Amino acid sequence: MKFCLLYQIIYIKTILKGIIYSIRNNFQEIIFKTHRFKVKGLVHFFKDSTITQAKQLVDLVVYDKPGVYRFFIVYLFLSISLNLRISLALNTNELKPLWTISNLFSSSVWSEREVFDMYGIIFLESIDLRRILTDYGFRGYPLRKDFPLAGFIELFYTDIFNTISSKKVSFAQAYRKLSTF
Repeated sequence: MKFCLLYQIIYIKTILKGIIYSIRNNFQEIIFKTHRFKVKGLVHFFKDSTITQAKQLVDLVVYDKPGVYRFFIVYLFLSISLNLRISLALNTNELKPLWTISNLFSSSVWSEREVFDMYGIIFLESIDLRRILTDYGFRGYPLRKDFPLAGFIELFYTDIFNTISSKKVSFAQAYRKLSTF
């Protein structure tokens, strides 16, 4: 099987010469790196090609690493007939949207909604891109590294008025001078 996987990688590398810029083999898993605007065509190839047969989208993973292209996105696919896992990785930032793959994999709608709600990454041509885990009036994106840990609003209960009140979070701290010896 390892020998067959090597031929698959060589074949895919020759076919997708201008589309992928990195390919890596990791024990029954092929990891591709591509540009964000080539995702839709590449996913279509993974699903319909006889050499990959990735008929199932397993997950959509994102992590935030502040920089120019701060979001690292990984699509995880599974080919049950070939016993093969395919990972498609790409970088983007909050200003550059991605194309949705919901017309190829209907299971991606939920994952794309989670990514939008937690990170603020927009998917073009998505059929349902709205908040899923936070309030509709919630401002910001909680899993970004620039989101404050305490949030923006503090809620508290007052016994005197028997109500729930809110106020803006403020972190007032006295000036401290550190002395060095």
